Amino acid sequence: MHKIKAAALVGLLCLGAVVGCSTNTNPGTVNSTTVATLQLAVGSINDTADVLESQATGNPPGAAATFLDAIVTFRNQNGASAFIHPGFAELSPAAVGTCNFNTGAGCNAAGPFGSGLFAYGQNPGYNGTTTAPPAFGPLGSDTGYLLDMQLLDLPPLGAPGTAYTLKDQVVSNGAVQTYSAGATLDTPITILGTSGPGSYAPTAGTGGGTYTFGACPAGATEQVAVFLSAGPPGSVLAMAEGVCPATTAVVPPSTLAAGAYVCFVMAADFPWVEAGPKQNPAVGPPNPTIVGANGNADLSASGTTACTQT
Repeated sequence: MHKIKAAALVGLLCLGAVVGCSTNTNPGTVNSTTVATLQLAVGSINDTADVLESQATGNPPGAAATFLDAIVTFRNQNGASAFIHPGFAELSPAAVGTCNFNTGAGCNAAGPFGSGLFAYGQNPGYNGTTTAPPAFGPLGSDTGYLLDMQLLDLPPLGAPGTAYTLKDQVVSNGAVQTYSAGATLDTPITILGTSGPGSYAPTAGTGGGTYTFGACPAGATEQVAVFLSAGPPGSVLAMAEGVCPATTAVVPPSTLAAGAYVCFVMAADFPWVEAGPKQNPAVGPPNPTIVGANGNADLSASGTTACTQT
């Protein structure tokens, strides 16, 4: 799996020719029926052991730090990704330069692999990432989780009340269309705590098991155990999600080969999982709620522990 960027498990794809995705180009005269909605939510990332920054940069973990969380969706009226080629985007005031919306040069929110801005959720199974109910559907289904924007690095957390704007330009049938969305950091900013290290009990010979979390942090609505190949940094191999106040999550059979892994836990106070794609081809509502009870989208990450699959 490619690296965790902007503090969440990232990498967005419009699923091939999934119904509702605009191809951006068509022969002849076309009256576009795509109604695209761009959404932005911001919040804080409490990276208590520098695990997420390590995943984003490829460097060993350093000091604990707090970063900006930026969540985006860009969907059409069916809930699918608005465009197969959704262009390049700029998040301000986190901008690092002048964005060339034609080439992507200088754009801090260009999507995965430099291909543009995709915006719904990550599906189980992509790049070997698997998970389980309740909020995720059964293994292999088209459910998933919201993803943070692909930024060049984890951006610093702004001051309380900082207003952010995301701007995106899409070329569709030769015409440039501009989309924008805004979000504001709370005053005061919520810093989400962590549950502390959890533990994993493998079910011998199955490739799965049960992860036990600590108590949900105050204000959190869900926790996700992340299994790394090594590190951090390392490859993300599996995830297991529990909806608070649940304290356990199932890693499905055939998920992990026998061996040693590194685990950490992410907590969220917004519908990180629930607002991801739900069905195929209509993969979710076009306007999902992407903030929690505090009005922002906040994440935290715990330190790492050893996990073993037998």
